[in-house]
Amino acid sequence: MFAAHGLGFAALRLTGRPWSRAHRLVGRTGPGRSFALTAVLMGALPLFAGPALHPSAHTADGATLTLLVPVLVAFCPLLVPPRRGPGTPSATG
Repeated sequence: MFAAHGLGFAALRLTGRPWSRAHRLVGRTGPGRSFALTAVLMGALPLFAGPALHPSAHTADGATLTLLVPVLVAFCPLLVPPRRGPGTPSATG
């Protein structure tokens, strides 16, 4: 499902030969429909699968979470750089 979602996104964003390959793999429905359908399915899957899981049996213990959560909250924003592409103003002006 994740690969189909990526192909739909690629068919929406790419041009030229890569676009034709992605578009051919997405099928006749078109990249927009494929992308939307897989987005809905990937969003709905955890909602339907969640109640069947028992979180206490699959999560880390309290001490581990007390250590990891603050570290992840502090460092994740540093790992995701601001997006700068063509047409976006740079920070330096």
